[in-house]
Amino acid sequence: MNGKERVRVALAQREADRVPVWELGFHNAVARRITGHETWLSVGGGATVRAVLRANRLGRAARQETIGRVVADTLAFYRRMDFDMVRFRPTDFLTPFAFGSGNWSPSALVEARISELGSDTWRVETPDGFWSVHQYNPMSESMADVDDCIKRGGLEELRRYVEVLESRPVDLQGEPFQDALDGIRQAVQAREARDLFILGWGDICYPGSCAHLPVFLEAMLLEPELVHRYMRVTTEGVVRLVRAQAALGVDGITGGNDWAFKTGPMFSVKLLRSLIAPYLKRIVDEAHQLGLPYIKHADGDMRSHLPVLVEEVGIDGLHAIEPEASMDIFELKQRYRGRLTLLGNLDCDLLVRGKPDQIRTSVARLMREVAPGGGYVFSSANTVLMDVPMQNLEAMQSAAREFGVYPISH
Repeated sequence: MNGKERVRVALAQREADRVPVWELGFHNAVARRITGHETWLSVGGGATVRAVLRANRLGRAARQETIGRVVADTLAFYRRMDFDMVRFRPTDFLTPFAFGSGNWSPSALVEARISELGSDTWRVETPDGFWSVHQYNPMSESMADVDDCIKRGGLEELRRYVEVLESRPVDLQGEPFQDALDGIRQAVQAREARDLFILGWGDICYPGSCAHLPVFLEAMLLEPELVHRYMRVTTEGVVRLVRAQAALGVDGITGGNDWAFKTGPMFSVKLLRSLIAPYLKRIVDEAHQLGLPYIKHADGDMRSHLPVLVEEVGIDGLHAIEPEASMDIFELKQRYRGRLTLLGNLDCDLLVRGKPDQIRTSVARLMREVAPGGGYVFSSANTVLMDVPMQNLEAMQSAAREFGVYPISH
């Protein structure tokens, strides 16, 4: 079997020739150590985000060139690592505007002015006066949204932002979105991708990594109708983006907004049901109507929220299932056997700080207790982090292929 076939079989809750192996993200610095040269991965960290931001500042030709390189680098690297699946998010190719970084934003927000405030700091501003500040840390090679106008302006500025979103017709025809979608086309049609399961993207626009997250959480409690308005207009944009990716030939859709810390979720199950789940279900239903499975990525302790995602929203897969966040994949396997594909769970801290023998033991247990019967895709419990020693990475990779060959005995 090839990777595309393996992942399809796993999502169908059946056993393939071996357990599919995947990583949602792979830090550029680790990829650089493996390839021996600068490598921009689609989910690689701040170095890729910085490259995309700089390209968007220079104009369309630079953006298109950078998109082509990110696609080519990612596919070449994932083939080299013998992974079975890869994710591309079209909005990763656009200006990293804080209110839509990785989310949906209308063309008016991605066609923004980018100015450099100082070393490794940029300000993105739209004609409507919305702005965000992004800072790159060269030590960790990470990019963060450190400030924005909603953080400063509070609920009144969030209300103004929603009004602007509602006044803009959903439009994928502008140059930025056309270029971003062309990146998906390049990925799907590339020779290097012919054996890979290609994941596109679609998720509700929850600002979990934005500077104004506290304002949004306040709105969820104090002004739920404002949040409904925000969710309605942004979800409509995401649905159209999912349709566009399906037309280009992606094999599945994944969501990537985080709603929880290791100690628990950012909002209650009641708020999940009223303000989040209906809109995520709209996206998941659209993917299913297009014949695409939906995998939800969510870090942290999702135990209280998972029944809603499985029983009411209808997700097909869950990643990353962090053991450090009390996510017990062995218990989840028993509870959702035959209904939910589990992806991940190899402890990222173990991968960084452990010994190769410990990693092999952990991988062997996952294969022995989770993989039988199908419904499992192996990966780390998040992404391959910057500080992972090469011997540990090699131990994980070799163990996954050694212990993941079907049939697997309990």
